[in-house]
Amino acid sequence: MNNKIARSGWQKLLLIITVLNFCVIGGLQASIVTETPQSLYDMSESELYELMVQQNLILNGYTLDSVKIPTIVKQGIGDERALALVGQLLAQNDARGPSALANYLTRYPDDLLALHLAASELIEQGKYPEAELTLSKVLQAQPNFHAATNLLGIIRIEQQQYDVAAQIFARVLLQDPEPNEMAGRYMTWLSLRKGNIEQAEIAMRLTMAKMPVNDQVVAPIHLEYAELLRRQNKHELIVELFSDLDPSDMSSPLMVEALARRLEAATQAGMLDESLRYLEQLQNHPSLSLMPGLMSQARIKAQQGDYQQALELIDQAENMVPVLEPTRLVEKAKILAVAGQASAAAENLNLALGDPKTATLSEWQRYMELMIAIGQGNQGLQTLRQNLSDTNDKDQLRLVLVDALISAGDLGAANRELVSLLNQSPNLSGAHYRRGILLFEQNDNQAAVDAFQAAVDNDRQNIPAWLALLGAKHDHRVHDHASGMAAASHADLMPLFAQAIEANPDSIVLLYEWGLTAYSGGQLDLAKRAFDLAVAKAPFDVKSLAMASIVRSDENQRLNEAQALAQRAKQLAPNNPAVIDALGWALVRMKQVDQGIQYLQQALRAMPGDEAVLAHLAEAYVMKEDSNQAIAYIYDALKGTLPDHTSAALRAHLIALRPMQSLTLDVNYINGLGVGDAIGTISITARDSGVVVEADVSGLPAGLNGMHFHEKPSCEAGVLNGERIAGMGAGGHYGHDQMMMDMESMDMGNMSHEEHMMHMQMMKPKGDLPPLPVDESGSATDVVIGPNLTIDELRGRSLIIHQGPDVDGQSGPKVACAVIP
Repeated sequence: MNNKIARSGWQKLLLIITVLNFCVIGGLQASIVTETPQSLYDMSESELYELMVQQNLILNGYTLDSVKIPTIVKQGIGDERALALVGQLLAQNDARGPSALANYLTRYPDDLLALHLAASELIEQGKYPEAELTLSKVLQAQPNFHAATNLLGIIRIEQQQYDVAAQIFARVLLQDPEPNEMAGRYMTWLSLRKGNIEQAEIAMRLTMAKMPVNDQVVAPIHLEYAELLRRQNKHELIVELFSDLDPSDMSSPLMVEALARRLEAATQAGMLDESLRYLEQLQNHPSLSLMPGLMSQARIKAQQGDYQQALELIDQAENMVPVLEPTRLVEKAKILAVAGQASAAAENLNLALGDPKTATLSEWQRYMELMIAIGQGNQGLQTLRQNLSDTNDKDQLRLVLVDALISAGDLGAANRELVSLLNQSPNLSGAHYRRGILLFEQNDNQAAVDAFQAAVDNDRQNIPAWLALLGAKHDHRVHDHASGMAAASHADLMPLFAQAIEANPDSIVLLYEWGLTAYSGGQLDLAKRAFDLAVAKAPFDVKSLAMASIVRSDENQRLNEAQALAQRAKQLAPNNPAVIDALGWALVRMKQVDQGIQYLQQALRAMPGDEAVLAHLAEAYVMKEDSNQAIAYIYDALKGTLPDHTSAALRAHLIALRPMQSLTLDVNYINGLGVGDAIGTISITARDSGVVVEADVSGLPAGLNGMHFHEKPSCEAGVLNGERIAGMGAGGHYGHDQMMMDMESMDMGNMSHEEHMMHMQMMKPKGDLPPLPVDESGSATDVVIGPNLTIDELRGRSLIIHQGPDVDGQSGPKVACAVIP
């Protein structure tokens, strides 16, 4: 690498950052509360590398006084004065520097700071294996020398191993007790490089959380963090960030910038009292006469109902910053809309849009969103339609039109527009995707699947379409994951996930959904792989961290890793109940049962009735040999929808803790309000070929009544689409994964299509019993046989009696129920 070129490149970069963060009053006045250019984080790898190297090499005036290194490393310096001179030579790119460092290391081979400088120089020369060996020696002696760990991150970035680099910087941010701004900035860069602004925000937040609290000091990193929040419209968090600033000394440009951002954020968030207080603190300050200050004051006046004064302030900023004129016009439109001047508001939005022929897609999208918001959506649609033929991006613009029609609830027009668009542009992925959404909402599931498939076929990077395709393929409106059938039910999804992730290897949402799908079917190796990949690419993704921990605990392997992952998640989200559950479950598996139960109970208080937490508590009490508590938690957990392996384990515990050779069930009347009066008993006994079910009940509808074993141990009612449904807590019929049909004397080869369909309708789940005969008085004392069933597999389920016999596989209303202990 040409060092002179590299140095000048770094100096240019440093100048850019300085201008972005420090220029305020006088000079680049519009920098107050304007967006930081994306180029700040779009620097090339070589520029980034140079900046990192310089931050490690420069010893703040070539002394060691303020270098953030552990005390034990400082104590190990062989000759502080000589080492400072070596650092000076290296930072000045003096040709004598490398030889001076080599001579120093000959005298002091165990000086860790000198080895750190040697590693920096080796990186400068592109000798990465040698640098890594040197750093390994440093970190073996002192694992908490985080500046050396950061150098490993530099190497990985230079080698384009971005996921590994992210892990390294994440570890530094979480472990370093000092505010490691280098790790924070480059974790931010890595995150924004992938479009993960949430992870970038976390990296900044972790850095600042360790910075000394000083109400009179604003650092550049505070403003960088505020900009990340601003891009996400998290205005309340900006106010919170700068809430304690002391405005008595405004000699610092950074302080002025922070105060201006605080005022803007408060006005954007509608925090009127705070806005007035912050405005008073800036009273008579020159920043208020600049465009951002004027717009903040205008928002305050509008919130006070003084629309005339608000509009006058907005107009004072006209063309003050030409590039921001559309932003000013949008702000004016909002005030006019609130003032009830919808037509004038629409006129200003048209001005903000500018020339429709040259407006970008994002500008059209913003225009339509705002026109709808101010109640002028139809006028916006008319403008959009009038300009469809005058743009080179016509197809995408028509999709904006479709989205607007959907927002307006005009699904018929949206559908017609899509049909027309697809006739002209049959390969337009976005059109197929939207068509699929409409079809899915109309319950035309197969047509929706076909539309989503066409969307991903035409654009392999259309992640929303992949997710929609997976959802439509496995529509939870018709799929039930109970009875250990999730793995089989999801079998057709796994190849789709493989295709989606191959096309989008950095998509955290796809990796996470893949992991959840595998986990629900008990495919723990596959689930662990998916969650680990998600964590590798997004080290601060709390959901993936928690699930990566839980999978390990479920496997009862690599428990130290399970605990470490859960603890990392807890550092990031200390009050997240899913994270607390993961940590408690890891501790239980590590046989720290009492401590684990404390965490699990805390998680359960935050998520009452959560089946996963209940299952973990059941396992904990099994380990404590408290059978009564364990069984109580098992029953409660089985009322929910659990992964295959979890429900199987709980039923195995139930059978072991309370074995039964026969069952006597109390039967109750049920309706949409819940469980009613007792109406008798049903006994279940085992025999070689199945179970014998003997009824002694009354108060039932006369005639044949359907009777089935259901998935869950509950008879409670539920609400579906606003309607109360009796026995909904029982779940679906047991044994859908083991469909049964009398195949004797059936010639499948000569069967017509109609006969085949008829026989398919006759197939029934394993848990469906023959209908129960009920006499005219409503009593039933009959015996029916459940073939191929065992007492053990029925434990922790329920028995439901339906009004009338099944017709074409469909059951009548639920009228009676018994929980199977």
